[in-house]
Amino acid sequence: MQPRPDVLELPRIAGPLNARIHLPGSKSIAQRALLLAALADGRSTLHNLSDADDARRMIDCLQRLGVAMPPWPGSESTQSLPDDFAPPRSLTLSGCSGHWRADEADLHAGESGAVARFIAAAACLGTGRYRVDGLPGLRARPMQGLTDALAELGAMIGFDDAPGRLPLTIMAHGLRGGLVVLSAPDSSQFVSALLMVAPFARQDVFIAVEGPLRSRPYVDMTLRLMDSFGVSAVVDANRFIVPAAQRYVAQTLTIEPDASAAACFFALAALSGGTIATPGLTRDSLQGDIRMIDHLAAMGCTVSSEADALAVTGPVGGRLRGIDVDLSDTPDLTPVLAMLAVFADGPSRFCGVPHLRLKESNRLDSIAHGVRQFGGAVDVEDDGLVVRPAARPAGAIIDTFDDHRLAMAFALASARLDGVVIRNPTCVAKSFPGYWSALRSCADSGRSAAHS
Repeated sequence: MQPRPDVLELPRIAGPLNARIHLPGSKSIAQRALLLAALADGRSTLHNLSDADDARRMIDCLQRLGVAMPPWPGSESTQSLPDDFAPPRSLTLSGCSGHWRADEADLHAGESGAVARFIAAAACLGTGRYRVDGLPGLRARPMQGLTDALAELGAMIGFDDAPGRLPLTIMAHGLRGGLVVLSAPDSSQFVSALLMVAPFARQDVFIAVEGPLRSRPYVDMTLRLMDSFGVSAVVDANRFIVPAAQRYVAQTLTIEPDASAAACFFALAALSGGTIATPGLTRDSLQGDIRMIDHLAAMGCTVSSEADALAVTGPVGGRLRGIDVDLSDTPDLTPVLAMLAVFADGPSRFCGVPHLRLKESNRLDSIAHGVRQFGGAVDVEDDGLVVRPAARPAGAIIDTFDDHRLAMAFALASARLDGVVIRNPTCVAKSFPGYWSALRSCADSGRSAAHS
């Protein structure tokens, strides 16, 4: 099950499965922890670091800002990273105490919206010129809500092309602080970016969000990580105060397994029968996507907590129930739940996710395309999807639209169908380079059980 660069044909996965999948560390936690460690006083060590492309990009940007850490090959390139580079699973870095050592840097975020937004905010703390850019898909994603807020805090930001889009150049001289108001921000990453740099402003920072703050668990993750590095914030619903003159303190942190990746393997158990467990992941995870286990329980699966793991067992007879759920807090679960809905016994509705149109692809339309390829029916609504199951689901060639979440989710249909083919399978490297190997490991567990 090794992908070629252009296409991957998946063999049928024989169930029931019985597997324990050791997942890489959370990409979202890694991106935040790397930045906080870089801003901290002293030497931090991060264990179980994600090997996702997005984590690699954060490391690359921090090195260019002058953060001391073990060197790795290929760091002279801003456009591409070497294919054989993977961050060490444990990394020690010396923080800059909020003052970047480099006074000029070209910072390339690749395809990572989080890196672009976090690094743009962080660069404002320096003294000098910093240019932030990304690959073409990232250039199309919104930055303006964040850059307007940074300007209100005293940043000087110019744009090469369209306002509010990469590439952008920051003439940094620190941040003044004060009040910023975000009106229904396009991404919760705008809020997380502002929160993480706020302690270094010359005055207290007040952040007020008017309208919906979607993906709120990611903001809560940011706040909890800030607290673990020694910085506190006052939170009142969607209003945040970060007092000035606080400093991050170096930490040793073990990053928990990636809950978004775990959602795919839990879904595999739902489709194929048997049980899949993920050691190191618990119900009190920092990650909002742990809520996948609640949705699977509603669909008929059994969820159990072991001493060191969560486990999901597929429903008896493989019958999945349709569900109606608001995913505004956990939009990344939409692709995998929509894929499951193709095989459910009734329609499913997923609402609260209009911002999926601003992801790596127009994710609502892309999901709908995949569902229809498998024989399901789907209505794309203003804020989500209604999926009706396929009467006779069939294998299909699936376009991923260069979107890692789509590739990972729709590949799971191979637990029920022959002839599932994924185009551009290497796009999973953005969040989980080892995904195809992990999926093969699960498939092998099914074959072993069948012959025992």
